[in-house]
Amino acid sequence: MSKLKKMSVCDDRGGIFEFMKTDFRYEQVNILITSKGSVRGGHYHKNMSEFFFVTKGSVDVSVKNINTNTVNNFIVNKFESFLVKPLNAHTLTFLEDSIVMVFYSHEFDKEDIYT
Repeated sequence: MSKLKKMSVCDDRGGIFEFMKTDFRYEQVNILITSKGSVRGGHYHKNMSEFFFVTKGSVDVSVKNINTNTVNNFIVNKFESFLVKPLNAHTLTFLEDSIVMVFYSHEFDKEDIYT
């Protein structure tokens, strides 16, 4: 998980924040609008990575590496982000009404979803 860096530009209009600086490349971006209490995910991808950026709300995230069975649980709040790599099952439980930008490393393919 990563948090926003310091403002790179700030003046009387507001600020510009850096939220992704990585070699991660994406082919598709979706906006996920989800109600409090909803659960999404519960799957993994063999080929696709997903970068999530929360613009509103908060999310309880569980990520399980399917090869090692290692589980990582954490909460992601507004203006925080996290990356889920292939072969990591991920479940998102929304703690409040939320809006999340999701950057896919490949065009979404429902054939690349495994439970």
